[in-house]
Amino acid sequence: VSKWYEECTRNHLECNNLIAMDWQPTRLLDVQHSETSVRLWLRDDGVASSYMTLSHCWGGTLPLKLINSRIAEFRTGIEIQQLPRTFIEAVHVVRKLGARFLWIDALCIVQDSEDDWRQESQRMGKIYANSLLNIAATASRDGSGGLFRTRDPHVVEPCEFTRRWNDRKSEVTALCEKDLWIRDVEDAPLNRRSWVIQERFLAPRIIHFGETQLFWECKHYEACETFPDGLPVPGRQFDPFKADLEIHNPVFDGRGSSESKEIYRRLETWRGILKRYTTCGLSYERDKLVAISGVARNLTSDADNDMYVAGLWRDDIVSDLLWSTVGHDEKDRSGYHMAQSYRAPSWSWASIDASISY
Repeated sequence: VSKWYEECTRNHLECNNLIAMDWQPTRLLDVQHSETSVRLWLRDDGVASSYMTLSHCWGGTLPLKLINSRIAEFRTGIEIQQLPRTFIEAVHVVRKLGARFLWIDALCIVQDSEDDWRQESQRMGKIYANSLLNIAATASRDGSGGLFRTRDPHVVEPCEFTRRWNDRKSEVTALCEKDLWIRDVEDAPLNRRSWVIQERFLAPRIIHFGETQLFWECKHYEACETFPDGLPVPGRQFDPFKADLEIHNPVFDGRGSSESKEIYRRLETWRGILKRYTTCGLSYERDKLVAISGVARNLTSDADNDMYVAGLWRDDIVSDLLWSTVGHDEKDRSGYHMAQSYRAPSWSWASIDASISY
């Protein structure tokens, strides 16, 4: 992990050019407070150095979370052994990598304050986008699952064997599992959560703690312990956000202005993300648009803030309306339903709970 992290922070320009080093969240955890405790750090406490984040599944109710009545207590210190296992192990990772601050939603957002949740949820995208590293508890279904696993080293090491050809010399070949990224990352419990889609998209780099091994993901490449120098698949074919557009437009043929091409690049990215996002689960369906709002802000420049409306883009509203639910026809509506309370107009994909495609 240290090797991947150092290589990325030093040499991957595309992973570093969007981080605002002078920005910090409202609250952070100071993991260097003492050997046995961490403490809540507020923006008023001074400028914090750069920080890391955690992506995790809540599962049921967490045994420890930030509420108004415990803010003063948390600022004094939280005994590490009071934390859920996933949080404890995340603290160990941050310390091992030499960082001081960690952001965890359950401990950095006041959980019994609607106002605080509303404000902080709007900052969520920026929180992950400006982090040094996102630590992902990819294989765990809840806070007790932790990061680390008892692993079989034979799973990580490729099986080498010698094969012979009729007209060639023999050669040594490495036999590796083909779909390990799909199984251990894409189909893992964490990445079936809707909120995690924007966390993955916006974080500059991620370390996935998988069931069988560690996986690295950044804007530059993906790697794992089996392939520490990068997965041997060209063109980022493991990219979960690749779009599959079938809408024809002259822009894709090389014609059209540079502005038009930029618009369609944004649309291609957005629709690819939505196809994955709408297959994932939300604990609260009212969060349908909020949980993806960080991505929308990232794709919108300061000059066109009014172009994103109810999950669609005004630039290409006609083709943006061409969404449909996946696997259902007009007569069979059993697999999806309209939102019980209003959250978007009926012509928006956000008005229903179902997987969509374009």
